[in-house]
Amino acid sequence: MVNVELLHDSGDRSIRYGGDTRTCVVSDSGSALVTVAERPGGATAEVEGVEARAGCFDAETTIAFQ
Repeated sequence: MVNVELLHDSGDRSIRYGGDTRTCVVSDSGSALVTVAERPGGATAEVEGVEARAGCFDAETTIAFQ
């Protein structure tokens, strides 16, 4: 599992995801499925998952908008 910090409306949020977690990147020209590490910088992301221990959020699905 990897932990990252994302800026949230109410502050930074710790998001945890596995190496097999993928992000769907949606843009005006279409969409692509990429690894979380390949998500474009500055893209707005929606993260779906479950609340985990120690204040982390376990990501199951991420969608990024460019």
